[in-house]
Amino acid sequence: MKKKLFLLFIFVLAIILRFWQFAKVPVALNRDEASLAYNAFAILQTARDEHGRFLPLQIESFGDWKLPGYIYTLLPFIAVFGLQDWVVKLPSALASLGTIVFGFLLVKKWSKDELFALLLALILAITPWSIHFARVAYETNLALFFWVFGLYFFEILIEKMKRKKSALGYSLLVIFCWSLTVFTYHAFQIFTPIMAIYLFFSHRQLFLNYFRQFKKSFFINLIFLFLWIGLFIFSGFEQANAIKFSGLSIFSNNHYNEEMFQDRQQFAKPNSLWAKLYSNDLSVITQQLTTNIFKVFSADFLFIKGGNNLSHNVSLVPNLYPFEALLIILALIFFIQEKKPWQKLVFFMTITAVIAPVITFEANHSTRAFPLLLPLSIMAAYGLRKIYSKRALLLPALFLLVYALYYFVINYFIIAPRLDLDSSNWYMKQLTASVWQEKNQYDFVVFNEVGTTPYIYFLYYLKYQPALLSYNLTYYPSDQEGFRYAKSLENIYFINDPVYFQNFLQEKPADFLYVSRVGGDSLHVTDKYSYQIIAEVTDEKSTIVYQLMQVNRQDL
Repeated sequence: MKKKLFLLFIFVLAIILRFWQFAKVPVALNRDEASLAYNAFAILQTARDEHGRFLPLQIESFGDWKLPGYIYTLLPFIAVFGLQDWVVKLPSALASLGTIVFGFLLVKKWSKDELFALLLALILAITPWSIHFARVAYETNLALFFWVFGLYFFEILIEKMKRKKSALGYSLLVIFCWSLTVFTYHAFQIFTPIMAIYLFFSHRQLFLNYFRQFKKSFFINLIFLFLWIGLFIFSGFEQANAIKFSGLSIFSNNHYNEEMFQDRQQFAKPNSLWAKLYSNDLSVITQQLTTNIFKVFSADFLFIKGGNNLSHNVSLVPNLYPFEALLIILALIFFIQEKKPWQKLVFFMTITAVIAPVITFEANHSTRAFPLLLPLSIMAAYGLRKIYSKRALLLPALFLLVYALYYFVINYFIIAPRLDLDSSNWYMKQLTASVWQEKNQYDFVVFNEVGTTPYIYFLYYLKYQPALLSYNLTYYPSDQEGFRYAKSLENIYFINDPVYFQNFLQEKPADFLYVSRVGGDSLHVTDKYSYQIIAEVTDEKSTIVYQLMQVNRQDL
């Protein structure tokens, strides 16, 4: 009874930490969330994404080629609740709760130790990485839920096979869940297949005996698996991943040309054999790979401040609590001593989870490394379970846990939103409404930004009719890394190139509305033309962030 009450307490705590101020923290959607939401809205309305592709399995978006899992999951939520910020994040929050539930069930089944399972649920409920990703619309969080859900039913499948009972429904469910991970986030296209192969070979004799007994089940599973593989290939993943990976992969030789050139200049003969042996493709890639491994397992990334990208992390909040480092080290010591099958699986899961971030340039990337959350949390919970057996250490451990949670709540909900205000897009809702209200009074509007993809906020916040996109939305050609940015939406033009802008103005003799961030006038409009400020966007301190200016075309 006490354990059931403790589990209820953990679940209620998890709900509070994920849904308290759900619409306010973080303060605004980032551009990826807006893109996921609007493409889901467009598919719901027209069965096509923003680029006009019919029921796509690869969503081009900004040229970063998003996977369809989260977008299609959003469809029923948007259909019921409409296009709102909290609705966009709701599948992620529910997935986080699901990960806690099935993580608990999984560890309980592995270890037969309910207290250990409860401690895992507690760790997942309060860990910053889990809480933050539950409060943003990130595909990796949904993919992790699909993985844990499938892994739990894989364990049930193994039990059924050991009893020599038919388990067709369970095997199909496992294939279904793990296939969804591959269609939800790119890192799982590496993580899930490797883990699936490891699990199959760990139980290969059991599988072979089972399929000899249930041949029909074998062929049904095989057909189902190949249907998913065929769907994946048909989706165009190879081309999309090639574009996405080209700018991220550490194996792209063109990234190292300048580095190798500089290294070889240290030699009297830069083109000599000795210079080439000193610095070559293999040496620089090996060095980058080694650096990345240390980055992803660094205390700075995991326990002190998290990643550098504030779209994936918030100020003052690490991915894991510092005290978890001690618990993980303690757990590893027991893992080495005990060598239980589930411990080997957790260790292999840890190694597999870092492959995706390690082979990209930004290794300390909280989204790509998110599969680490489960194995590290299991280790932390196991370390805490061992401390629980030592009553003298229990009270200090609980104090650290409670204090860490208190510190997190203050930083995450009160301090960080203010510190990160400048890096968030809180102003876009007001800005898009102001521009849209004024735009019809001018022949054209120039919005002095391109790479920040402001167009997606116009589409999202204005609930722009998807049926009109093919007529009113145009794009620039894709850049060298494959990114594709909006050029115009109706009479709003997104421009940040001064040369292009001057050529553009020659074809547009009328006065116009100019939208620019204060201090960010890269087109030098305020230096060349007379203008009148007609609207401003200010922050909570009344600091002007954006200005809308009516520009006079007469040169000063």
